[in-house]
Amino acid sequence: MNYFNIKLKVLGLLVIFSFLLTSIQADSPQLNATCLVPCEKIVDGGPGKDGIPAIDAPKFISVSEVNLADDELVLGVWSDGILKAYPYNILNWHEITNDQFNDKYKSITYCPLTGTGIVFSRGNVDKSTFGVSGKLFENNLIMYDRKSDSYWSQMLQESIVGNKIGTKLVAEIALETTWKTWKTMFPTTLVLSSDTGYQRDYSYYPYGNYRSSRDIFFGSSYDSAKSPDNKFNPKELTTVVKRSDSTFAIPFSTVSKGVVNFKDGSEQLNLFFDKAAHLSVVFTSQSQTFIKSKISNGSMGLPTFLDQKQNRYDFLGRVIENKTGVKDLIIVPSYNAFWFALVSFFPDSKIFNGQNFIQYSNSSRLSSTFTGNPQSASFDTLIPVGLLSLLILIVIVKRRNIFSFE
Repeated sequence: MNYFNIKLKVLGLLVIFSFLLTSIQADSPQLNATCLVPCEKIVDGGPGKDGIPAIDAPKFISVSEVNLADDELVLGVWSDGILKAYPYNILNWHEITNDQFNDKYKSITYCPLTGTGIVFSRGNVDKSTFGVSGKLFENNLIMYDRKSDSYWSQMLQESIVGNKIGTKLVAEIALETTWKTWKTMFPTTLVLSSDTGYQRDYSYYPYGNYRSSRDIFFGSSYDSAKSPDNKFNPKELTTVVKRSDSTFAIPFSTVSKGVVNFKDGSEQLNLFFDKAAHLSVVFTSQSQTFIKSKISNGSMGLPTFLDQKQNRYDFLGRVIENKTGVKDLIIVPSYNAFWFALVSFFPDSKIFNGQNFIQYSNSSRLSSTFTGNPQSASFDTLIPVGLLSLLILIVIVKRRNIFSFE
């Protein structure tokens, strides 16, 4: 390769990198805004508005057409008799898929920085699609709806800036599990295709060792020197159960017996958990408590569970041995999050320690509103944003061979 060609290739990279940084600066925040969270903590997180493109026209394939390792994670959704799986290796690059189940409009969302996969109904936002705003709060995805341009916090499940401020999203039931488990439970499922219309290498995780390291990319309220923040690894996966007045947090490592029985006031809640399947499901029941049985469900390959009267249930709460006329359990929405994100967002959550739930704080993130300016790109914020953008750019260039360095 001659010197002139090298200069051209480096120049090409610098032009694209400069475009990414320019898009960050050009994405001006809403000035003098009223925010549901501290406005200055809404920060630039990447290559500008829609720089991470949502999937608006998803295509689906059958199980036999899928090229996905058994241990890869998917977010599984069923609605109106339709089953669909959304692989995280695709959502890592897009974060939002706007989809439809017959006449039901949904957005399937995933934030790689907080490890949170949540499905929302779009019925209460006039069926508007969502896009990636390029902003973050506490490292978590901020979406915008394309009708009002309001900002929505994924984990708070609420609009935090704009005309829709204070409007809540309706979270729906979804299961985060391995591809092997989902396809075993639902062999007729449809699967989001990698034919998205974008040039991405979906076999590659774009954030390096982020999932296994203790690193947190952007500013966070998490403090490893204080309790309860320091009780678990910041990337410990934790099941989050939001009820009307309480948030329950159940770190994976605390569920040693495969079941957690707990109450929210008079409401009985039950969690079934299987580490190998990366599966955590939460139910309401009729004052029942459960133990994990030694007998598994042959067709699903997952544990079964017994209530006090020896009625047996499968992992989805369906009765498979009914001795006293009981009914199927009712699944309630829950999701998984990295530990640091849970304690940053919900300092007042009730945290399971393996035996009991403990509430360490009574403070809430949504105790008041704030006035100010969401943080625009500055020299300080451009450093981590620029490095992250450059890392992703290099991955795309190298994997797609846009510039050959051979």
